[in-house]
Amino acid sequence: MEKQEKIKLFSEGIHLAGYFSAAKDEQNSQAVLFLHGSGKINSHKGYFAWQEYLTANGFASLFFDFRGCGNSEGNFEDSSLENRLKDAQIAVDFLKNHPAVDPQKISLIGGSMGGHVAIRLADKIPIFRSIILVSAAAYSEEAEPLPLNHEFSRMIRQKENWKLSPVFKILSEFNLPIMLVYSENDPVIPAGVQEAYQRAIEKNPRHSLLRIAQGKHDLLNLSSEDDFVTLRSLLEHSIHFLKHSI
Repeated sequence: MEKQEKIKLFSEGIHLAGYFSAAKDEQNSQAVLFLHGSGKINSHKGYFAWQEYLTANGFASLFFDFRGCGNSEGNFEDSSLENRLKDAQIAVDFLKNHPAVDPQKISLIGGSMGGHVAIRLADKIPIFRSIILVSAAAYSEEAEPLPLNHEFSRMIRQKENWKLSPVFKILSEFNLPIMLVYSENDPVIPAGVQEAYQRAIEKNPRHSLLRIAQGKHDLLNLSSEDDFVTLRSLLEHSIHFLKHSI
């Protein structure tokens, strides 16, 4: 990716690795902030491909590794959803102040755990023009400050703990364009969570729902030719949505 620039973000003294891409031949452009999911991140290839596609279509974008993930500093097991929200706020500040970005035209794309964080972020900083949620997860407020280790796992494994998540109420009150994406047979996100997300956006006249035929949860973890075909479909739908929502 010719226009991708490696950057450094600092969140509570921790170095976060970021990857910024300016829009092709454009300044003061629309921009997208990516928030990846749980785990130590194995989807760089997919996110970079998405960045490249956005660049070619007139969007700037920023992808970064949360603390303890990928090329960022920090210990994954010591981090939390609350920490991720702080990291995301630092990334927003970077985009808002970048000369290649129009600060009034920033959208969010959150994957899995990043979907939960994206909604919390949009509620805390109401500047975003649209949101795309891919395989979005949901967690209770009790789980948000817990370190992402056995404590967090024990909490979220409690029966239907996700029903206590604040994200559904927040999402139902948004009036900005929302695109919700799930695989038809996602093996990770329970059907109840997916249905709750759909109910939360159904009264929003600017919502969009995309169902992917394949059953994979991490649509950006590219390991086969079918994964690339699926990604291409996701990219095309996302560009159409973003261009008509900003």
